[in-house]
Amino acid sequence: MFTLNEVREVIKDKPEFRLVERDFGFVVDYAVEFEETFKGKTDRESEILINLRGTCFYPDGKISRLMWHKFKNMGQSEEYSPDKFDLFESHRIEEKIDGSCIAPIIFPFGNWELGTRAGVTDVSKKATNFLKSLESTNPKKYGQYISLINGCLSMDITPIFEYVGRDQRIVIDYPETKLIFTGARCMVSG
Repeated sequence: MFTLNEVREVIKDKPEFRLVERDFGFVVDYAVEFEETFKGKTDRESEILINLRGTCFYPDGKISRLMWHKFKNMGQSEEYSPDKFDLFESHRIEEKIDGSCIAPIIFPFGNWELGTRAGVTDVSKKATNFLKSLESTNPKKYGQYISLINGCLSMDITPIFEYVGRDQRIVIDYPETKLIFTGARCMVSG
């Protein structure tokens, strides 16, 4: 994919991006999106920029978490104008989940904790507490989550979830708190 040194170079003139040192290493994300936010000087730079959504790095500069890349809605920019899409072709339509994106962050010595794009936050602590509560209320489900997360991390894959519930309402009211697995990304190939 890319290294921390490459990220530093690509974002040096892009103040909308923040690279923050944490106790697990580094996390990079953008605070606001402008028209040129995800456009680099080269295709390689643009590829790196669209992947800087809560990407974490070990202190040695290797990626330790790779969340979903930036996506755009139809009509949001020129390359996503409606005329660029043939709506008569077959498409896969997925439900939009209105929650908070959550993925594990690996700490030194192999421990992990759930985090949002910004790292360990109040929202990710709610997701962590929900996961821990399953250990006593639904041990089988808890074991499935832990097996999934540990299995993915052992293969350099980031499992990605959406955390929903009344305690974390964005717009849609989810009466039941859930940690919904939305997919996974390989930290080596993307």
